[in-house]
Amino acid sequence: MDASGLQISLSLLMAILSGVAGALGVWFKLKGKVELQELKIETMEDAIDIAQERISKLKVVVETNKEKNETAVTDLKSEMNAMEMRIIKAIHELTTELNKK
Repeated sequence: MDASGLQISLSLLMAILSGVAGALGVWFKLKGKVELQELKIETMEDAIDIAQERISKLKVVVETNKEKNETAVTDLKSEMNAMEMRIIKAIHELTTELNKK
């Protein structure tokens, strides 16, 4: 084997090694980016789950408040009707007393 053949073999070996090193660098960089993206996706999924849970809880609270509001309005209407009846009776009693005199 002569010196020029050895030099070509060394040059070829260096080119192959630098290509492999570059490929490994790209692979590790892409692997890191994929892991980072997976972590972001997991975080977003967790945030979505938390948001959906909060929305579900708020729906329950809103429904409860709606029922309480409807009950309060019904109670208020019945109290207003009772008060209206007392006012009408009082007016009737007063007019009856005035008519007697």
